[in-house]
Amino acid sequence: SLFCFNMADYQEESDSSDEIEDDGYQDSGEMSPTEQGADHIPPLERLHEYSISDNMYNRQVVGRSVVETLRMVHESPADVERVMAIIEKMASDSEAVVRGEMMEHLPHIVMVCNELGLPTWPSIVNHLLPIVVTTITDADNQVRKTAQTALLVLMEQNLIGQQYVEEQLCPVIVNLTHFNMCADYHPSVVALMSKMAPLLGSEVTELMFVPRFTALCSHNVVAIRKTCATNFGDFCAVVSRQVTETQLLPRFCELARDSDWSVRKACAEVIMSVSCACCLPTRKAVLAQVFDNLLADVMRWVRVSAFQTLGPFITTFAEPSITGLAYNQQGELVLTNPEGFEFRFGNQQNDYTLSKPELYEELATLMAEKKDSRREEAEDGEKSRSSHQPPGDCQFDSFLYWREPIPDIDSDLIVCDLASVEETQCTADSGHPTETETESTTSSQHSEPPLLCSHFASRQPNLKAGVGEWWNPDPQQEIVPQPLIDHFVSMSDPSNASATDIDMAHHCAFSLPAVALTLGPRHWDLLRDTYTTLASDRQWKVRRTVASSIHELAVILGEDMATQDLVPIFSGLIKDLDEVRIGALRNLSYFLRLLRPTGRNHFLPRLADFLKTEYDYNWRFRDELAKQLISALPLYSPADTCVHLTPIGVALLLDNVAAVRQHALNLVTQLVKHVSVEISLLRGLLAELAEQFAHSARWNRRQTFALLCSKLVKDRALVDDMFARDVLPHLLDLSWDPVPNVRLAVARTVNSDIMDYQYFCNEQNPHHEVLVQALRRLQNDKDRDVRYFAMYKTTRSLEQDVDSRMKFSST
Repeated sequence: SLFCFNMADYQEESDSSDEIEDDGYQDSGEMSPTEQGADHIPPLERLHEYSISDNMYNRQVVGRSVVETLRMVHESPADVERVMAIIEKMASDSEAVVRGEMMEHLPHIVMVCNELGLPTWPSIVNHLLPIVVTTITDADNQVRKTAQTALLVLMEQNLIGQQYVEEQLCPVIVNLTHFNMCADYHPSVVALMSKMAPLLGSEVTELMFVPRFTALCSHNVVAIRKTCATNFGDFCAVVSRQVTETQLLPRFCELARDSDWSVRKACAEVIMSVSCACCLPTRKAVLAQVFDNLLADVMRWVRVSAFQTLGPFITTFAEPSITGLAYNQQGELVLTNPEGFEFRFGNQQNDYTLSKPELYEELATLMAEKKDSRREEAEDGEKSRSSHQPPGDCQFDSFLYWREPIPDIDSDLIVCDLASVEETQCTADSGHPTETETESTTSSQHSEPPLLCSHFASRQPNLKAGVGEWWNPDPQQEIVPQPLIDHFVSMSDPSNASATDIDMAHHCAFSLPAVALTLGPRHWDLLRDTYTTLASDRQWKVRRTVASSIHELAVILGEDMATQDLVPIFSGLIKDLDEVRIGALRNLSYFLRLLRPTGRNHFLPRLADFLKTEYDYNWRFRDELAKQLISALPLYSPADTCVHLTPIGVALLLDNVAAVRQHALNLVTQLVKHVSVEISLLRGLLAELAEQFAHSARWNRRQTFALLCSKLVKDRALVDDMFARDVLPHLLDLSWDPVPNVRLAVARTVNSDIMDYQYFCNEQNPHHEVLVQALRRLQNDKDRDVRYFAMYKTTRSLEQDVDSRMKFSST
């Protein structure tokens, strides 16, 4: 007892000392407002006490308490003004954590003020919005980020007037980028500008941000140029196409040739977004060459990013009939295709006129400078790629122009004629096409291809001689610049993977269906060998990607080419690792549906291979097989189904996993229904099922037969007399089974399914009396569970009994 007493004293002393140590106010030597009776102080006074406290933690509480205080004092304008003064004081506190805490809660404070409908709302705006503007320039990085987040929230909620943003906010943000002493702020400011652009709209963005953004693209600080490159696509998505191609595109070309590799890498990552904001001729003549240089960059990491983006970039050349314009759930205009790619467009109504001819000289020289030296350095650093010399003329067909809606422009092509061809060849070598020609293909309201083509051709005669250095398009394929296709095909080469990126083949396999969609079935021969190489790649994840997307490729190619070229590949994939085979199995029925009958029949003997797995515990593989075969049944004749699919269905019914057997029941039921049109085949199938299950020596198989009978009755898979003659006798024999679980399944099937069927519940039916006798015997079974299911009435049965009694009483 003495020991317990001493331990209790020790515990009491420890608890008291812990309370003193854990109390932050005790450590600071100052009593908190709460300990001084703050619970009885009015809310505004309590907030004031916290704000003037010397303890940083007390002042930090102010930001969390302002909303509650405002709700209590909002009816008094004087009290609201005092709260605003406290907010201003905390926003300029000497401690960064206090300022950050206040900025974190500021959007909620503004929302509450707006929600309460305070009569002093204009003065509140005058108090709070300058705080946001001031804090954006805070010396602490975390406080600046919090303030920027608060600003974006306020703009998204439309709590800041457009006029205030244009006159007060935007100039402050732009001015931040003019101070060299604040160069470290510039990357975050550029990121803020890109996030604000969609909220401001194209006109304000073009007026306030684009001039400074283009200037920052040439800043001497690498981090700023890199941030500009990273956010380039955001600006292109907001501004008009005219601004994109006349002001932003030249700067992007400069960034893509930047001396720092991280800037070039950022350009490679966002070039697809930039491409989506440009018209098709600009993609072909300017961006294609820019991207070609990035693919041949001297720095490995730039090449890696470029090759990762190559497939998506190629998809931007797709014709509108397969990659079209649509509106997403937010009501935004986006570029979509069957692969799920989506890109939001900004303003598409552009009034384009050729006002700056000097732009073309600038564009022409951007890609010419240092191009030869960089190409030579790249070739020294890696194995030379196949040269890009396919001859031919570049001619833009009507289906290659991007329009909304897409009109017939054959007359434009006739007028443009050879001038368009020569001009395009020139721009292909210079890397920068005519911006006016670019706009002519995108604006259905301002289409001026003859003027634009002839104008650029006349201003760039000196470039015609070197047009063959980069790209002469193949006359058989004018959709995508051939060098890009050559680069894409080279991604499947193992030697390139070892020199650049080990995952290059994986990226190639992932993008290949989209590239095939862009080129169309006519040019499948350009990708056929690449696809075959990828299907036999040494990396299993590459083969898995091929297997997972082969059905999409079959949709693109059509049943003839799919049967000829994809069936052999699919046959090899189903013999691969389980990780690869599951990709092909998940879309098996869909793929088979896309083949010609000869191709589908080719797979029938091979479907049994899916039953073999590397590990027996991989039951989900067999479960997926059962699901896919259910969908594939209508594709085959009853005779072929009996020969090839019945053994698979029986094997799945014998599986050790209940989930597999459950789907196998559905499969066999649908199989019986499918074969029911051929009586001879059906009777043989039913006899085989009875032999395999009803007469099996294993009780769980006999139980499976009872469950199968239940499924056959529920789905009406057989005609009534066929079920009564070929199935019911075997089921009734199982009512004498020595295993209670089998009798239980029989009792439930007879009572809940068969006796509810109108054909069997009719007393005039010769099978009715036999069923009643079996059911009575099961109702007196020695096993309690069997008796329960033999006497149990389903809700449907009870409703039918009530209806019959009501009809009898009414008569």
